[in-house]
Amino acid sequence: MQRSISFPSSLALLSAVLITLIFALSICAAPKGGAVALRLGFVNLDTAKADANADKPATFIGGVVVRFFDRATGHESFAITDDYGMGWTPLRAGNYCMEAYGTSGKRLKLDTRLTHGEPPCFLLRAGEVADVGVTLAYDEDYKPQLPSRGLKERW
Repeated sequence: MQRSISFPSSLALLSAVLITLIFALSICAAPKGGAVALRLGFVNLDTAKADANADKPATFIGGVVVRFFDRATGHESFAITDDYGMGWTPLRAGNYCMEAYGTSGKRLKLDTRLTHGEPPCFLLRAGEVADVGVTLAYDEDYKPQLPSRGLKERW
């Protein structure tokens, strides 16, 4: 006795086998915990405000949000400087440019005497530290307003 499978049921069987195979392959191909190491570099960041007199040094200003972005990949990351204008953050290795924002999200004007109207950029290599700085324009009126970092009472 010969059995034949109808076309709709054979198509359903084939679909089920393909779905099971794809599912099994995706589980096997998924990275295992700790199998993929991040290629990280580290950014030592400072933020300052330029003096109106270009011959005078800039003064550190804290509470500045810095956006790091890679023009080629579209990746972005953020950091905020502490009360002294210093920050430290890990980033994936790559070419980055920077923009400055206030804690309200308003974009802050950079000192064009240093950047010539372009955002400051740098190359970050895996395992290395890049010392970078962002200098706000002397006429940028910015006073950071950070929320309290203390613990809130729960009762």
